[in-house]
Formats: sequence, structure tokens, C-alpha cells
Amino acid sequence: MTQIVVADDHPVVLGGLRLMFENIADYKLVGEASSLKETLTTCSNVRPDILILDLNFDGKSSLDLVPELHARFPALKILVFSAYHSVGLVKKALEAGVQGYLLKDASKTEWVEALGMLVQGKMYLSKQISGLAFKLNEFQNTYKTFDRIIKGMQFQQ
Repeated sequence: MTQIVVADDHPVVLGGLRLMFENIADYKLVGEASSLKETLTTCSNVRPDILILDLNFDGKSSLDLVPELHARFPALKILVFSAYHSVGLVKKALEAGVQGYLLKDASKTEWVEALGMLVQGKMYLSKQISGLAFKLNEFQNTYKTFDRIIKGMQFQQ
């Protein structure tokens, strides 16, 4: 059974996730944390397989804690759970070392898919984020192509 800790500073979110995990086979919620300090303490006490981590705690980024979590618990998989779907924030989270990014409007089906990917050692991005990243990449490639064409035209004049 995969052991999970959830860290979020909103009690209603913690309660909702607690109820959801009661109905998902193969995953057990073994701890909850409502602050960054409590997140570190809870992970130390229960040694979860996966940490579900809210992006912000009282205006502070939880991403600052990721390197320390990985240093102390190298096998820990971290899934950011956030309402923010900016490609820049997702990139920052991945650069910090998280293994996944799930939006707070994710369905139970998407939760199961995301957790399963992390258990398999794979990365997971919410479907909406994957789409945004693809569109951004497509835009950047188009921009680079146009930029090369314009530069080429300038050289030919």
C-alpha cells in the first residue's frame, strides 16, 4: 500500500482529500500537515511514499522546502496540488524537483492516474497544464521560425 501525506493550509482541502483517500484502493493517507514546518515533521515521523504539497502556505512558497525534503527523503515523490496553472509556476516546481503537478479541479480519476504515474517513477502534469505547455512550445517554435524568416529577409535586402 502506497503511503501518502497531504500538506495544505486549508482545513476544508485536507478534509476533502481525507475523504477521497478513504475510497481509493492501494493508497493510504498516513499524515496531514497544515504548515511547512509541520510538513517536514510529519514526513520525518511517517516516511510517506508520496507527499501531496500545496504550492503556497500563508504566502510562502512550498517549493523552498522541496530540496530539503529530497535531501532527507531521497525516495519521496512530491506531487504539487495547486489552483495555479501558469506554465511559469509549473516550470519552477519541476525545477525545484517535484515529480508532478496536479490542479485542484482534478477529478478522482485524474488523481488515481497521477498517483499511479508517480508510483511507477514517472512524472505527471495535469492535462490542462500539458495542453498549455504544448501550446506554449508550439508558439515559441512558430516565433523562432518567423524570427529566422525575418532575419533572413533582412540579410537579403
